[in-house]
Amino acid sequence: MARQTRGFASTGQQRALLAVCAAVFMLLAAPRARIGPAGIPVYLFDVLGVLAFALAYTLPYPTGAFIRRAKNLFAAFMVLILISQINCAVLLTSTTNAAYMAARYVSSGMLAVAFYKLAARRESFDLLIKTIIAGSCFSAAFSILSSLPFTRSLIEPLLRADFLNPAAKFVRLDSQYAMRGNTLIGTSTITAGFLASMWPIVACMPLIAAGPSSVWNRFRGAMAALVAFGALATYSRGGLVALGAACAVLLVKGSVKTRRTSTALIVAVCAVAYMAPKDSDALMIDRYDKRFGAMIDGVRAGGQFESSNEAGRFQSYIYPFLWVLDHPEAAIMGYGNDAGKRTKFNRGTVPWYDSHALVPRTMYQFGAVAAVILVWLLTSTVTGLGRQRAGDSEASTQASASIYAMFAAASIWFLVGHAAISTTRGFTLTMIMIALALAVRTHLRPDSAILGLGVRAKGG
Repeated sequence: MARQTRGFASTGQQRALLAVCAAVFMLLAAPRARIGPAGIPVYLFDVLGVLAFALAYTLPYPTGAFIRRAKNLFAAFMVLILISQINCAVLLTSTTNAAYMAARYVSSGMLAVAFYKLAARRESFDLLIKTIIAGSCFSAAFSILSSLPFTRSLIEPLLRADFLNPAAKFVRLDSQYAMRGNTLIGTSTITAGFLASMWPIVACMPLIAAGPSSVWNRFRGAMAALVAFGALATYSRGGLVALGAACAVLLVKGSVKTRRTSTALIVAVCAVAYMAPKDSDALMIDRYDKRFGAMIDGVRAGGQFESSNEAGRFQSYIYPFLWVLDHPEAAIMGYGNDAGKRTKFNRGTVPWYDSHALVPRTMYQFGAVAAVILVWLLTSTVTGLGRQRAGDSEASTQASASIYAMFAAASIWFLVGHAAISTTRGFTLTMIMIALALAVRTHLRPDSAILGLGVRAKGG
């Protein structure tokens, strides 16, 4: 028993942990890395996720009613995805393409399951958090280097590698001016979503058992700053607001250390915005003014936006809901994900509306019930952490605050973007966030069979 709680229970568990860590790092650093046997792209993080699931298959789940309910919600959600992919094959695309996308969503779910099983164990939790930090820092550095004209050449070979970047042939890096930061994750918008969502984990490093003199503690501030400015280097409004939301949560719910980190970030961002020259060739700070201004002007005009981007986001909260009211079958059976390879044309039975947010796009792809289940899973995971208590240790406070802040940042991404469900890398990150929150809850609340970390009481 001592070996099971203090060390790895088996060599198989060690192998499963390494496979999960490799998959998570690839997800956060280069999720589009793939090979293409017979013309069908096979993504490395998918392969590693399936391998991790197979290696972790025999590991038991922690017990408890809350975990069982989360498992049932997740299972129901995955079933609706499969049903909708069948509908996709009938209405929109080839059977092969629909099955391929179904397999990718299933592999994402497998990785999340393996991640939770291992993160629920104290002996493997630290390495998983450190992997998240390492992958986030890699992409953040990439974003900054690609944004600045005088450092762009350093990462050009990676951006032009077909193996790592399917859009390599469209890369244009010869500009002598600032650009929106891009990474191997994808466009600036999805990069901002990834980095802003992971910033609280980097800033708080929840429950890592590291001494004051360890590298992780000594460079905590530097790594948090790197990830934050990596998100800001995308010049995405959503990324900026997401970081602000995370900081607000940490200021309210965080420990003394995380409050200092949040305050330092707010001061640094305000200082850069105030002092940086607006006409600099190396920065695009004025883009924030222009894009926020366009959004505000559109709201004042009653939803009459000059840009189709803002108009699409606004309309995403109108037309999908009207469609479901007129087509009750869309409540259970969505239209799936055709991955942009539509070979059939069914204008009368398939909606043509904007769905530029998590809930509307989930409704479109997997049905309204699936959207309700996903929201239920997300909200119950967050509220399941419970309220902070006067006797909580600093580690407990910091851990729960990091999860609250992570979802606060991610919620901005969910509200204004659809990549968290429309792309398998975004969907995988969403599932990993849920798995991480469940794992932290498992460690903090003594209502599960596998605990491994007693940090609720001070000095515990």
